[in-house]
Amino acid sequence: MKATDYIILFKTLLIGSVGGVIALYLSFPAPFLMGPAIAVTFSCLMGIKLQISSKLRDVSFIFIGMSMGSSATPEVIETAKQWPSSFIILAISLYLIMLLGAWSMRRFFHFSAKSSILASTPGHLSFVIALSDDLKSDTKVIALIQSVRILFLTLLIPSILIWMDLSLPENNFIPQIMHIKWIIILGILAAILGYGLKKYKLPAAYLIAGMLASTLPHITGVVEGVLPTWIIIPCFIIMGSLIGTRFSDVKLSELKKNHYPKYLLFSIIIPYSGYSFFLCL
Repeated sequence: MKATDYIILFKTLLIGSVGGVIALYLSFPAPFLMGPAIAVTFSCLMGIKLQISSKLRDVSFIFIGMSMGSSATPEVIETAKQWPSSFIILAISLYLIMLLGAWSMRRFFHFSAKSSILASTPGHLSFVIALSDDLKSDTKVIALIQSVRILFLTLLIPSILIWMDLSLPENNFIPQIMHIKWIIILGILAAILGYGLKKYKLPAAYLIAGMLASTLPHITGVVEGVLPTWIIIPCFIIMGSLIGTRFSDVKLSELKKNHYPKYLLFSIIIPYSGYSFFLCL
């Protein structure tokens, strides 16, 4: 990297960090992911050149994958065994929502097959964006639809719970933090595995490697705990900033021309219709 590249990278991370802090203050869902994405996007639309290096992206993917894998604990597996029918219904419902969303995007917005599936897939935003980035799909549109869906679901769920005479659960659980020794060991294993997976051109290789390296030790009880916030927050800021940089060289005048308002409306409709369908089952 040249000196100018480091300056651009520093500006990108600075703008992303400020966006994350503002989003946290405004109580946005996933503030350190959505905040940087919004801040960097607007900066790019204003003509500021911003970028995230591929090496820094891969490092953040490793730790985000490790964070995802750390949720696979023996307790989670035991709980899942107690509610098999619920998980089956949920899986079928999400599959139908994804098929309906993907078909609608191809039919009405002329999305490619890859982009339509990624934009309509419910689940982990960072994983979807990582796949989109490596598969050379339209990451900026996918990020827009997925981010707005998360925002509106965050607003929708409390309303549904109130309507059903329920309340949000209190989260008094303080997670155990993974020991630094295991963070280093699993990080090195994930980096080696990710390098090998990338050689075979697997999309989101480093994120998948982080998941694999973390899932097995956690699910067997060998390793316990989650990644500390001082690791995971910077990784989410990098990921959110990466999403925003996909709007580089895009002008404000092009947004209407490229049907972004329609994408925005569609990203609102899907969570309402999809979750209404699920509730009726």
